Amino acid sequence: MAARIRKDNLTIYNQVFPEKGLYYNARKYPDTRIVNTHRSHSDMVARLNGLEKKVIRLCSNWPVTRQRPAARAVLEANPWLNAGMLLLLQHHGKEGSLAEIPDNHRFDGLNYPYGVYRCSTANMCGIQSSESMSPEIGVDGRLRAQRRVIYLKLHQNQTAMEALLIHELAHTVANDVTYRTEHSNYFYQAEKLLKVLWKIEN
Repeated sequence: MAARIRKDNLTIYNQVFPEKGLYYNARKYPDTRIVNTHRSHSDMVARLNGLEKKVIRLCSNWPVTRQRPAARAVLEANPWLNAGMLLLLQHHGKEGSLAEIPDNHRFDGLNYPYGVYRCSTANMCGIQSSESMSPEIGVDGRLRAQRRVIYLKLHQNQTAMEALLIHELAHTVANDVTYRTEHSNYFYQAEKLLKVLWKIEN
């Protein structure tokens, strides 16, 4: 069985996410995803749902779009992305993985990993067992999140929101579960693939 990471063991990683407890209500009431009440609730819900539908479509069409020349070129240069994309499908292939971030938050977007644990086998790492696919993904290796929520500022224009969303989705593909001040090469490879896939889908 995969062992959960104890709080006192988290010091072996770069730095744990500093946002513990910030989204208590969002975790307790997952359907309450709009938090800034001074704007039109229906407009923010529509924006959030529109973005979520695009992400779900990207996940649903992955078996086809991965064969497109532009996507294949990125995947052939970075084969580990195949495993990273399975994490994307796991966490964002269904409704409920996006929410609004408070206006006073220091970030415009945040990909928050809940329930971080260390996995011991490929099956327990959220990917299928395969001799050709390692359970090690990104800088954080065998660490995994039980679930992820991407928090976004929704009052930006559509282009800015989509660019921010792609950026945050790349953290899922790169398996980033510990906070770091600089992005890794894994992240940039993941973001490059997602930009290609987003362009194909939109």
